[in-house]
Amino acid sequence: MTRSDQPHTPARDDLPFPVPEEANTDETDEERNTRYAEEWNELMQGVAPPQLPPNLPPEPPQVRQYPGASARVRGRGKKNMKASVKIAALNIRGQGNTDVRHQDNKWYELWQVMREQKVGIMIIGEAHLDDERKAAIDQLFGRVLHTEFTKYPLTSNAKRAAIVLNKNMVKTGEVKTTEIVPGRAMLTELKNVNGKPLTILGIYAPNAPRENADFWVTIQKFFEDRPELSRPDVMGGDFNMAEDPLDRFPPRAEHENIIKAYDDLKEYLGLVDGWRDTFPTTSAYTYHQSMAQGGAQSRIDRILVKRSILEHTFEWEIQTVGIPTDHRMVSMRLTTEDAPTIGHGRWVWPAHLMRDPVLTKYIHERGLSLQNELEKIVTLNTRDGEHNSQKLWMKFKKDIGDKARQRACITIPKIAQEIREIELKMKLINGDKELTTEERRLSTILDGDKQAE
Repeated sequence: MTRSDQPHTPARDDLPFPVPEEANTDETDEERNTRYAEEWNELMQGVAPPQLPPNLPPEPPQVRQYPGASARVRGRGKKNMKASVKIAALNIRGQGNTDVRHQDNKWYELWQVMREQKVGIMIIGEAHLDDERKAAIDQLFGRVLHTEFTKYPLTSNAKRAAIVLNKNMVKTGEVKTTEIVPGRAMLTELKNVNGKPLTILGIYAPNAPRENADFWVTIQKFFEDRPELSRPDVMGGDFNMAEDPLDRFPPRAEHENIIKAYDDLKEYLGLVDGWRDTFPTTSAYTYHQSMAQGGAQSRIDRILVKRSILEHTFEWEIQTVGIPTDHRMVSMRLTTEDAPTIGHGRWVWPAHLMRDPVLTKYIHERGLSLQNELEKIVTLNTRDGEHNSQKLWMKFKKDIGDKARQRACITIPKIAQEIREIELKMKLINGDKELTTEERRLSTILDGDKQAE
């Protein structure tokens, strides 16, 4: 090919990003190895090994690897699973500062929770949204989130349920929302992981007993009057009621008119409380009053599913998340019988490992060793098909990746570890029948306040 026949290449100054110097295709292998060694020396010049803090825990013993074991199988120990969508419900208790870009606004934290927890559908209570605030959210998070909400006609700074969809997890091209009770109940239809319709009923129920009972009656009548409307596969949110004394601390029965209206709606829609079905005798709470408020606790945030799909749900959880609120998030995973089977994806280096002194020291020392090996290839001219800079660089990357995986199993972020310890302690307290009511109240309040911090 002549020079005139070659495709046009834009000038370096015209490109919108920095371009490295063009490689010299005429250089020999020895010259190239020399250049690699010089570039590595420049990169490592002035880099000192990190200082390790005193009294580090000893390195864990190396896991014995048996000859012939597949690298894909080794250490995996997990089965492939059906494709699923994680559905969660959380009362965020307002959005914080009304400016979405302000550090006290909760929408960045909400997106962070959905991203880290891989939540596909989030039912929000007390979202406090209006058209202007939703437009600001769409401008900032529209690439990754799709937001539906229901307006409360009297004020924009109260109530308002919302359903937020993670565009990385669910399809949002054919979403349809029907308002049932303004500001409090909304029905959103979308596509499930298998492409079939999935209908979500988002709830933020009134707190007053009479209004709460009327609320469930209103929803049932709404569906009765509209037989053509899709019935919900999932109903979730802040119900502001507890149907069983086991769901309150101290235990007490709910108002009879509330229980009757709620049970009638559940029976009409064919819904069941999946968490209670999974944990029939466990005491766990999603709302915690402060000590000044009296310290009462209750499981008023729930997710219900159709009886016909209950067997396709798993990982029912109640957990504290990093959003300032007095509620905890409830969640579960929903799959389908014909959903495709998927693996676990590629491993990603956890961000907190970048500050791990043991790992950074290993990378530094392993890098110096690689540098010496590259220099030997150049000075002794020992390059061959099995011993060359490309093979050495590949082994270096594999070694530091293996070390990172090992350290990831040890260096769990401190805050996550503390949350798990507190949650375990709260489970033990709630399950200890020998403690008095006041002892349990004080213990769970103190642990709940620690979680909120």
